[in-house]
Amino acid sequence: MNKQEKRSREQDLSGHKIQDGACLRIRKPAVLTEKEKEEIRELEDEIYREEDLKNRAWLSNEINFDCSLPCFYLGYKGEQLVSFLCLFMPSCEEAEVVVYTQIKQRRKGYFKALLDAAAEVVSKAGVPEFLFNLEPQSRDGAACRDVWKADGLEYSHTEYRMEYRSACQVENQPESQAESQAESQMESRPECQVGSLPENQVEKQAEIQTADAEKRSRASLRYGAFRVEHLTGKEDEAVEEYVRIAGENPEEERERLLKTLESETREPYLFYDGERAVGVFDLLDEEELMLCGVAVDEVLRNQGYGRRMVQAAKQMAMEQGRTLYLEVDSENPAALHLYQSEGFRPVFEVEYYRMPVRWREPDEKGKMRK
Repeated sequence: MNKQEKRSREQDLSGHKIQDGACLRIRKPAVLTEKEKEEIRELEDEIYREEDLKNRAWLSNEINFDCSLPCFYLGYKGEQLVSFLCLFMPSCEEAEVVVYTQIKQRRKGYFKALLDAAAEVVSKAGVPEFLFNLEPQSRDGAACRDVWKADGLEYSHTEYRMEYRSACQVENQPESQAESQAESQMESRPECQVGSLPENQVEKQAEIQTADAEKRSRASLRYGAFRVEHLTGKEDEAVEEYVRIAGENPEEERERLLKTLESETREPYLFYDGERAVGVFDLLDEEELMLCGVAVDEVLRNQGYGRRMVQAAKQMAMEQGRTLYLEVDSENPAALHLYQSEGFRPVFEVEYYRMPVRWREPDEKGKMRK
């Protein structure tokens, strides 16, 4: 733990009076301990079983725009964790919020106490908006949404979590479905039978580049005429190629990529057609294998490269015997159609709502200024 993280932990406890007269003890770390993660997952499991929820909180700050900012808010009643709020902030434009409270402890003001604590932090950091996510089946979440509309909460968009399972992972899969998925695989896909794993599951089809090894250490995977290159170096011409393709703001993309290169769970890739870099994508490997950050060079779009990258990612997942997940925005119908045509199926959906961050410095009596 560095000095900054230690200082954050020394200052992260505060008490809030709640409607039942009790005091909610709030811990506000930027980085979670293993014990805290365990507490959060236990609370999450309890709530998600009761409400059939599926959108798990991401318990890492590694690609937040400022990793020193507290982004986890743990509310304790006594020694028991009863409420949790998480902020995902890859840019300073918005703070995405996941929040939940133990069912028997709801309607006591815990959510508002955590949100007020988060609002103070993000307001001082210049973040203008909260972006709340809500699974439609959450009854209390829907009720909270209706109440917060009076304070400026507005619908933004819906995201769909989708999954791809190869024929090797699914037993007793209908023959027609297996044939449809097989047609969407690239020609270099290894042969396998339903219910078995590919022979090369342990040993990937990879050519390890040894030239200039002191400067670069990346695995180069070939899929037909295309090549996928895993970035590991920070002083590499490939980094500039990635930044150029990935987004409109080079400085933000470079900062995000450098954080990704330091991550233990997220891996960036360049996609080549011959010797030309044509696209980028990331694989996030935590409890699930997630495809994210898919982008094609702006001058090469609508030429099928996006589909080829998706197919390569599917094969990489299949070689590990893994299910591949991704999230797609309802406002991106072209991407949604592409993923559906590549055999991805919806698992659940999450609605997103925006609300301005509102926080004012308390007066000398500790009350919020009007």
